[in-house]
Amino acid sequence: MDTDKFNYVYSCDLDINVQLKIGSLEGKREQKSYKGLLEDPMLRFSGLYQENCSDLYVTCQVFAEGKPLALPVRTSYKAFSTRWNWNEWLRLPVKYPDLPQSAQVALTVWDVYGPGRAVPVGGTTVTLFGKYGMFRQGMHDLKVWPGVEGDGGEPTSTPGRTSSSLTEDQMGRLAKLTKAHRQGHMVKVDWLDRLTFREIEMINESEKRSSNFMYLMVEFPRVKTNDKEYSIVYYEKEKENLVESKHHKLARSLRSGPSDHDLKPNAATRDQLNIIVSYPPTKQLSSEEQDLVWKFRYYLTTQEKALTKFLKCVNWDLPQEAKQALELLWKWRPMDVEDSLELLSSQFTNPTVRRYAVERLHQADDEDLLMYLLQLVQALKYENFNDILGGLEPGSKKDSQGLLDESTLDRSVLGPKVSYSVRASEISRRCQQLRQKRDTCGVVLLLCNTLR
Repeated sequence: MDTDKFNYVYSCDLDINVQLKIGSLEGKREQKSYKGLLEDPMLRFSGLYQENCSDLYVTCQVFAEGKPLALPVRTSYKAFSTRWNWNEWLRLPVKYPDLPQSAQVALTVWDVYGPGRAVPVGGTTVTLFGKYGMFRQGMHDLKVWPGVEGDGGEPTSTPGRTSSSLTEDQMGRLAKLTKAHRQGHMVKVDWLDRLTFREIEMINESEKRSSNFMYLMVEFPRVKTNDKEYSIVYYEKEKENLVESKHHKLARSLRSGPSDHDLKPNAATRDQLNIIVSYPPTKQLSSEEQDLVWKFRYYLTTQEKALTKFLKCVNWDLPQEAKQALELLWKWRPMDVEDSLELLSSQFTNPTVRRYAVERLHQADDEDLLMYLLQLVQALKYENFNDILGGLEPGSKKDSQGLLDESTLDRSVLGPKVSYSVRASEISRRCQQLRQKRDTCGVVLLLCNTLR
């Protein structure tokens, strides 16, 4: 494995069920005292007093924040002779995208006590994700707490991974070293590795036998494709990625402005930019595509079709980035009138961008404006109704971006004096009357008066 590369896959991208392998149960069960047998004679006929290994089974259930996420599943029946070894993969009724980072699995070992009755041999609990948000992989020896069921609460009363004794410290230390070796953080020597792992197994077996607890061996799956092993990393789309946020700020800082001004794409990058520009308005740009458009924004200023894609790449919550975008907006080749309607949708809330769209609509003639009547009325839903109801008088409110003068502001605000109670049916009826009179200019004036 290449130590310089970290191969991973997000848990939200694995649309498959979680699996867990139940291995073997190591340790001895303590028998009840004679006093306990006198109090409960049925114990004499339970699996605890069988000569061979009793018919145990294991149940497994996923919890999060103390609540179960799915129904429990159990191992199939298996007759044991000298040791408990299920060696069975359980398919849990929950998928990777449905797992929160706090998800944990509670395992309980059961023994038959009587007709239709079972008693817990012991329980253990382990989290599915580590402290760094990586799904667990490989073999794990979990401490089994005797006489209780696996607790899915937070904090759990049956933790499978503890370090409360020197024995568990030794086993935990070896487990960490084995994990580091598997992840490629150690130099691999085949003949030495075989001897080392054999010695580690002997140490673990010795520590388990000397311990008063039982240990349940479980195995978490590994993800492999094309002979490469991938780690499953927890990823919540709604949460902010601090690394990506820092990269975003560094990539779009003011210092990169002068160097980006003279950037020219090569043939492959130019083809990729053309593909991005040709995307339909409903397609979401990936973070890599957004960074590419921002990087070559000055090169794209000569393409009017690229303006909407550029504005979608801007994080308007960052003042410096928004300032750069608005300064470049007026240097861009003017976009077509029909394309400016997209800037009046709900995706663009910046007032200067919406005023730019209205300025472009001013360039349309009467016949073209009639074609956009429905879209313009619909655009009122995304306007500030406080401004619509109160109206914006010339000189009463400056443009927040300082790029438009008062006369332009008075003309470009979509609907500064429209009444909130005007119904669409009334607008349609009056427009129909004017159409019958072939008064195209009257329709336009009606729209303008309604939007003022």
